[in-house]
Amino acid sequence: MSYALSQLDKDNLRWFSHDKSRNSLVGLEIDNGNIRGVFPCKIDFTYPISAFVGENGSGKSTILALAACAFHNDDTFHQFARKKSYFTYGDFFTFSPEETGLQGIEITYTIRQTDGDIPNLRKKKPSGKWNDFNTRKSRNVIYLGINRIVPPSESSAHRSYRKAFETEAIPPIILDQIKTLAGRIFGKNYSSLRIFSHNSYRLFLVERNEISYSGFNMGAGENAVISILLELLIAGSGSLLVIDEIELGLHAKAQREFIKILKEICYKNKCQVICSTHSDIVLSCIPPEARFFIQNQNAQTNITQGISAEYAFGKLAGQNTHELDVFVEDEVGKSVIINLLPLHIRERLEVYVIGSDQAILKQMAARYREEKMNFISFLDGDKRTAHDEQIRQIRNHLETRIDDEGTFQRIIGAKICYIPGDTWPEMSILQYLLKAPNLEGLVERWDISAEDVTSFLEQALAVGKHKEFFHLAKLLSMDEFSVRNDCIKSFKSQYPDECNIVCELISAAIKSL
Repeated sequence: MSYALSQLDKDNLRWFSHDKSRNSLVGLEIDNGNIRGVFPCKIDFTYPISAFVGENGSGKSTILALAACAFHNDDTFHQFARKKSYFTYGDFFTFSPEETGLQGIEITYTIRQTDGDIPNLRKKKPSGKWNDFNTRKSRNVIYLGINRIVPPSESSAHRSYRKAFETEAIPPIILDQIKTLAGRIFGKNYSSLRIFSHNSYRLFLVERNEISYSGFNMGAGENAVISILLELLIAGSGSLLVIDEIELGLHAKAQREFIKILKEICYKNKCQVICSTHSDIVLSCIPPEARFFIQNQNAQTNITQGISAEYAFGKLAGQNTHELDVFVEDEVGKSVIINLLPLHIRERLEVYVIGSDQAILKQMAARYREEKMNFISFLDGDKRTAHDEQIRQIRNHLETRIDDEGTFQRIIGAKICYIPGDTWPEMSILQYLLKAPNLEGLVERWDISAEDVTSFLEQALAVGKHKEFFHLAKLLSMDEFSVRNDCIKSFKSQYPDECNIVCELISAAIKSL
């Protein structure tokens, strides 16, 4: 299913794009060298929550560590359990005597400030120190690694100090907020929350249904969520939360509610969250521009923004047993391709929803670099006029020398194809149907008059981009999936020539393998 921006998403996109008072991190680029296997690459942050997904060892944790080192915390703030009020590269990158440490590294952080988006360069020469470390912009940063998920019952320190914990002075308004938000995440009604601390350790005590229990008898996910909410709310407005494997300890429903709550906090407090995840649920709960897929290939790091959860986790699961991969932008494009093909072609391929035309172009570049050419892409029809520009973008994504430019142009040019029509698929299909000689197939399927079919199609065209099939389904009191497939099948029966073009392109791609 394609992602539909909620009003909260739109509000978050708006403030993140325009607010210049929060020192938001809007760019991170490794310009030179490599850090724990992450090679020169560039990331643009356009939404206040960003999630990184990729195989183990792809560099997710490295990216998070670099983000945590972008700022200098206020002197009055430091993350609980830390002696220093700020993070340094040494907090994250430790090397044994046999290893080569960080050398010849250049990192550019782009920070949104009152006078624009300003780059802030960090350099580390061989055997030298990082340059101008004290000039980092000020912003409260919280970093939470996977050790947060270890519950007090499994912590020897917590057990040893169980009689030494004393009440921590947390503002009551923050405690009330945590009770409410944690209650939403877990579907529980907390009547009280108390927080105790000793040295660098915390212990939570909650009450619900007239029963009190501490972190020693609390689920790991419950303990972790309370800790995350506490750190984020104490850090205050404009803070940055960096968190590894954000879904740890949370079941599916709790993950969805947790992400929704983080969106609300980001909007209210103008915060930013950068995380890694192994959860397709987390990825599907945030806008495409907030998703980043990391791949390391031949000493190169490729980061694709806007990837679909379906494709990302299909890649991670190694699900690729077909002869040809077909890349499309969204579920509508997938339905068009599947419905237009006969079984003998359909059974030889897999259609992947990538998420956007830009994400498709990056994936094409990655596959070309890997010399895995068993793919073809079908962009929406409204991208048809930009064919040459799309080839150029793929060429730029490769960031390497092409021995035979003409061969590259020919191969890639043949692999960029388009859904029938000159607009986005929903509009194109409905426009084709309104020009069709007859609509008897839809009359029979929907059990309405030909006049009503025409009227409903016209009404659907007027509702706005990508909402056409949803509105048509409401008019017909049917589910959207069925209505969409009915329209595509009717298009197939009315316009065989357009359908044959798609079949011929895919057949040729299979034969060329």
